[in-house]
Amino acid sequence: MGVFGAGITAVAAAYLINRLLLNFLGPPVLVLLVPVWEEAAKTLAAHFWQAGLVETHLLFGLCEACSDLRQGGRGRVAALLSLLGHGLFGTATYLALSLTGSLLSGLAAGTFLHSGWNGLIVGLWGRNRRG
Repeated sequence: MGVFGAGITAVAAAYLINRLLLNFLGPPVLVLLVPVWEEAAKTLAAHFWQAGLVETHLLFGLCEACSDLRQGGRGRVAALLSLLGHGLFGTATYLALSLTGSLLSGLAAGTFLHSGWNGLIVGLWGRNRRG
């Protein structure tokens, strides 16, 4: 129940807050705030539920991938990138936490990577839409 509870908690929290952030602040939050919130939601949910950190991140990525698949077109690529990305962020969080013993260091590592990833994806997506 731990990984499932942690993953679903993180997905629900991220969905609600991300919608609010996007509605009130617009697309820049995808790079600036969404990574902070999602990494905190996944990592803290895993900690609270005493669940595997990487597994919780992967379950989150799987849920996001399912949402991506519903969009058709580039949805398959987006789904794969969601799963790989969240697995990568979880691994970075786990490694930093393991090396430092600090949950904050783990969060910082995952957030930094996630923010850079989102910046790259948003930049590529915007460029492909224009031309």
